[in-house]
Order: sequence, then C-alpha cells, then structure tokens
Amino acid sequence: MNQKKQIWIVGMGSGSLRCLTRQASAAIQAASVLIGSEKVLSLIENDRNHPKLYASGTEEVRRAVAGIDAGKIAVLVPWDAMQGYGAAVYEALLPMKPAVIPGVTQQAYLMSRTGVSAEDAAVLLEARETRTLSMLLKEHEKVFFSGGRIMRENLPRLLRAGYGDLQVCYVENPGDRDEYAFRGKLENLKGRAFADRSLFLLHQTGPVGMSRTGSRYEAPGEGRYAFPEEIRVLTLHAMKISRKAVIYDVGAGDCSIALDAAQMASDGYVYAVEKDETLTKEGKKKLAESGVGNLQIITGTAPAALGHLPAPDIVLIEGTDGSIKELLQIVISRNPFVRAVCLRGTVEGASEAVRLMEGMHFSPVMTEISCVRTMKTDGRHRLQPHTPYYLISGDHRVRGSGK
Repeated sequence: MNQKKQIWIVGMGSGSLRCLTRQASAAIQAASVLIGSEKVLSLIENDRNHPKLYASGTEEVRRAVAGIDAGKIAVLVPWDAMQGYGAAVYEALLPMKPAVIPGVTQQAYLMSRTGVSAEDAAVLLEARETRTLSMLLKEHEKVFFSGGRIMRENLPRLLRAGYGDLQVCYVENPGDRDEYAFRGKLENLKGRAFADRSLFLLHQTGPVGMSRTGSRYEAPGEGRYAFPEEIRVLTLHAMKISRKAVIYDVGAGDCSIALDAAQMASDGYVYAVEKDETLTKEGKKKLAESGVGNLQIITGTAPAALGHLPAPDIVLIEGTDGSIKELLQIVISRNPFVRAVCLRGTVEGASEAVRLMEGMHFSPVMTEISCVRTMKTDGRHRLQPHTPYYLISGDHRVRGSGK
C-alpha cells in the first residue's frame, strides 16, 4: 500500500458512537481526514486535526479520496464496511487498495436488541432483488431486510396471504434516542407507520413452502365465485406444484387459487383464464395488492384464449363451457407428460371428466370433498354442510413410453 496515502473504509455500525468497534474508534482518531455523509460525520466532534469532507454517494466519495494526495483517509460508512452501501464504496475505491475496518452488522445489532439470531436468514436486497418478500418466505425459514418502506408496502399483503402468525423481530431507529424494539407476531404490527431506518427479521414457525391461503371464505352469492379454503388447499396439493412449474388455470374466477399457485411456483409462471370480466377485474385487484409477479390474468374463453402460451406442466380446470376434451387435447400436444386437475360441482360433471381423462390416457383419481362449518343461530353453534365438490387429478401417460 502507498505509505503516503492510506485509505480506510470504516464501518460505523448503527451510527451511534457507543456502537463503534475498537478498531473503528482507533482509525477515526488516527485519520488526518474524514469522509462521509453529513449524518455520519455529524457524530464526530469538530476538530482541527480531523477536517471533514462531505460525500453522500459512491462517486462523490471516489472523487473526494482521489483528490487527496497524502495522509490517512477514513471513509465512514453506515453499519459494516462490507455490507450494503459500504460494499459499494469498497468496489468504487478498489483500484486505490483501501483497507477495511469492520463495523457492527445490521443482523448483529438486531440480535443484540431482540435476542434472536438472524444467522442463516435470507437477505432481501431491495435494489437488486427480483423476487418478492412473499416468494422468499416460500423458500426460507428466516428473511432479513432493512427499510420501513418495504414493510409498509408488504404488511397488508402478508396479512391477506395468511402470515399473521409470523414471528417478527423489529428495531426502529437503531442507535437513536428514540429507538424502539419489538418482538412478537406480524399481526400485532398492524397500524404502525415504520420509520425508514428500521431492521426486520421474519421467522416462520411452520413448515417452509407450505401454502397459506389467507383469503377468508365467503359463501358464493349472485355474481360471486368462491371456494371454501379447504377445497383450495386440497386442490393445490393435488396439483403437485414445483418451484419452476408453468401452470394454466382455466375458469380461474377471482384467481384465488391462481394467486396461491403463483407463490408456490416462485420460479415458474401461472396463466389464469376467465371469461367473466367482473371476476378478472377482481382478480387483477388482488394481484396488484399481493405483489406477485409471475401471474398473468387473461380475459377470454379456453381453449381459444390459450393462444401461443408456453407448454404447461400442470393444467387446472375450474370451469369450462363443456370444452374439456378440446382443452386437454391442446395441453397434451404441448406437453405429453402434463398433469391435469379438474374441479367439478356435480356428479355428472365429475363422471364426464373421469371418462374423458381415461379415454385420453390420463390416470385419473377422483376425490369427493365435503366441507361442514359451524354457524351460530339463536345463541347456539350448529353444523352447516356446504355443497360437495369433486376433485379429479392425474398425469398423462404416453403410450409406449412406460410412463
């Protein structure tokens, strides 16, 4: 390293002087010039021996450091020197061979304030992340992120998706006098504003990857379309959805099942087809609120509406105008090993579906699903049965392949 010019990138932790590491404190004392944002530098007392240069972006920092010919230069960054903004500064200064003075990481600070470890947690990097928070929760037991805006945008979606019992560790304004720490269930954070400087750890207590259907069941009335939650869950189970699955949902209604399927197929895609414009509008509203990015809702009638969509791994038939045979012929032509799942509301409809699937070399299994719920009348709880549904599912067998 050039002895006339030494560069240190110093991690400042939460921004409070009491959170500095010994190495960070020593580097600041030894430095002949301090470079950083106005907020970070405001923590350091004015000293003639420590002139300050304000720089708030990586390019400003690079120019400031390049403009100094000699001396010990301390570039102060929030949290750890190799985390977030600090890592970007290090990359910008790499040709100048800077040394790194670690600081307290965001995860370590949150653990010190809540007592819960963020080790092995997936980290949501807002600037680079293409997956949504709900998608990460489908794959990881723990998810860590910083920024109140992320939680403000995602809290209503997560509650609607059934994550109210999720365990949350949350620190607001870390290191400040008005710091606030919380540990409890996600549903208990409803109504909070969340400061921009906030740290979050979401921790699942149930099985990772389990579908959560948070939509409350509403009895179908005139112009409405809804399945009880139990039927949706069993249907999703019968579909055998993988992370990379491509799925057609035909007769998707308000897209309740399609939304759950899209979250399960986090690296795949779901195409939901529904001819009723009122229902597709309702589905698109739910889609916008959910933050799901791998679902396309198509207004139209199958099979014509399928157009030139990619070959499906799974087709779910919730409703058709009697064109099941033509629909199955199309999906088989696109993928001879497609899996088909059919929901029928009558014995005749279920029998017809089984007959067609058997005749087209599927291996259908039919299950009757009956749902009984309690209803309170005259101060007493009574069991009220709902209309049974028939779930038919099976894989297509290619003749001569042994599959």
